[in-house]
Order: sequence, then C-alpha cells, then structure tokens
Amino acid sequence: MSPKITIKAKLPFCLYKLDERYFQIDSQTRIRFFREKIEPSRRTSSSENMEFLNDRWGIDGFSRIEIETEKDIDLSESMSDEARTFTLRIINKFISLYRYFDDTAVHLVNLIESDLMDFSVEKDGRASFAIGFGGGITPINPQKIASVSSMLENAIRDGYEIPLWRELILNAEHYCYIGDFRMAILESVTALELVISKFISGELFAAGVKEKEIKEFIKETGVAKGLNVVVRLLVGKSGMPDDLLEKCKGTITKRNKIVHEGRKETNYQSTKDSIIAIYQLIQLLLEKGRDMDILRDDYRQIMKFEEYLKTVVPKIGPNAAFGLSRDACTTAIEKILVEKKVATKEEIEAAVENELSKSAENILRMPPLPKDDNQNTAQK
Repeated sequence: MSPKITIKAKLPFCLYKLDERYFQIDSQTRIRFFREKIEPSRRTSSSENMEFLNDRWGIDGFSRIEIETEKDIDLSESMSDEARTFTLRIINKFISLYRYFDDTAVHLVNLIESDLMDFSVEKDGRASFAIGFGGGITPINPQKIASVSSMLENAIRDGYEIPLWRELILNAEHYCYIGDFRMAILESVTALELVISKFISGELFAAGVKEKEIKEFIKETGVAKGLNVVVRLLVGKSGMPDDLLEKCKGTITKRNKIVHEGRKETNYQSTKDSIIAIYQLIQLLLEKGRDMDILRDDYRQIMKFEEYLKTVVPKIGPNAAFGLSRDACTTAIEKILVEKKVATKEEIEAAVENELSKSAENILRMPPLPKDDNQNTAQK
C-alpha cells in the first residue's frame, strides 16, 4: 500500500454551496473544502449574517482545500511539478462539475499554479513542504502606467474599435492563461479564418471574380484548404515560411479534433505556441493582402514624434533615437510605395543601393579629417 499524501491549498474564490464532507474522486483520492470568511469585508461590514453567493472574485470569502491520496506522486523535488499538476487537474475537474450543479457559479474559471495560495504537501505526517504563490502579481513601471493611460485616452477620443480578429486573439490568450486550452484554440483559429477569408476575398475580387461567387468559394473551401492551397498559391512559396504554415495547419487540426471528436486534452505551451504562430501568420497576410486596412491592428503603435523621444531617449540616448526615427521614416515610405504599387520592394532596394554608392563616391573625394591634438599627443 502506498503512503498517504495530504495536499493543502487555498483557492482565490469560495465554493459557497459545499459542506465539509469528503468527496471520493476515485479509489485512491478524496477531496474536501472548508469555507473561510474574509474580515473585514468591504461589502458586508455593515450587513451582518449575510451571504453573497454570486461572489465573482471571492471578495467576501475563499475556500480552503484538502486532498488525500495514495497515488504514487514523486516528491523528490521541492513542491514537485507532478504534485502541482495532479492538484490542479483534480480541482479543475471538480470545479467544472460544481458549476454544473450550482447555477450561480458560472463565473468560476479554471485555476493555474499561481492561483493556489499556501500550497503544501505532506507525506505520512512528515517532510512538509510549503510555498506561498503571489497570485501572479507583477510590479509595474510608472512610465508604463502613463503610456497605457495615454493610449487608452487617445483611443477613446478617436472612437477606435479593436478589429474582430484581434479581439479573438486576446480572448485566446485569456483562455490560455486561465487553462481553458480548448477555447483558446477555437478562438485563435476563428481569428485566422476571418483574416484568411478577407485575404482570399481581396485577391479574387481584384481578379474580377464576382462577390457572390467569392462567398460561395470561401464557404466551400474552408479554412484548412484555404490556407494550405489558396493562400499558399497567392502568397507564393518564398513568401510563406514552411514552419509557420505547418504550425498553423497543426492548430487547425487541433480545432477540428475538438469540434468533431470532442478532444479535451492539450497543454499550456503547445496552445501558447499555436496562438503565437497564428498571430504571426495573420500579420503576414495583413502585410501582403489587398484592402486589408480595415483589419490592421496598429493603433497602439501610433505615437507622435515628441512622445517617441520622451519614451526612447532615456533608454538609448538622442543619437540612437534620431537614427531609429530615420529608419522608421524610410520603412514607412517604402511600405506605402509597395502597398500602393508605385514601386516594388526590389526597385526600392536597388534605388537605395544606388544612392549609397553615390554617397560613398562623394565621401571618397573629400580630404581626410584633421588629426585631433589629443590623438597626436597620445601617439607621441
């Protein structure tokens, strides 16, 4: 018989409608919850003997858990990853079932490691290990606070609306963070499908295909074939990195397994990598597609020159800051010329090389710089 292991932790919210009985998860594992009140509470300090059952973020209480198991868990490392992974799997599965029976608890989300406070593991009453997680708290630079506040103020003033695909990617990142990997995959692939449809639509419309036929074609093709065949054909072999294409195809396959086969299991890192790959492909399509301005996600990068200098000069100095601004101007002009089909990228590069050659020839005709007196003294 394996030795008994006891795991304890505090949740960030309260499961109000549970008593302190043991719930037998399987033949080796059981779990129970203890309700803890938070005093003083900013909402109940003036209202004694009152419960707030729909307490979304656990402001008035939290639950303490205790898991007993005889499973063979490796505790060789301090607070082993295996123990934490096991605990999160048990708790999240329990919370999903709890939400099914408590219709006021739909706000509860899957937990991640940093949500478990005062996490401890005990084996046969000995060798207790404990760690206090910080709840994911990160200190913020005051300059960052001012920057985000200014951008929000400008966006509200200008009536800016986030492109739908970008909102879906933000949703995907949120779901990935809270451990709902299935929803993260679904949202990210939906974002990709939206941009692919717009990309194909723009190319076909420019080729003279009627709008009704374009809609029927996109509907019949689907996102997988649209990416693997149509987009690859329109972008060209050199314009579509193979590794990026394969990652996005793999994510679409995951989505199909979730939708058609009810797949549940995936993990954080693979989901995060999938979201990053889809975001990179979307950026590529926005750059190469026709009439994609409505989908562009560049508002938060818009910065007046004075704001730019205030931000970067303290970090890199004035000379480097002005150098980067010149590079940004050149890149912006090149992008506009290419997008408006005034010139190709190759023509622009050839013109730049020509100007550099002229500058070098002029500099070669110049007399050498006079030697510095300090330099002469040093040489002596």
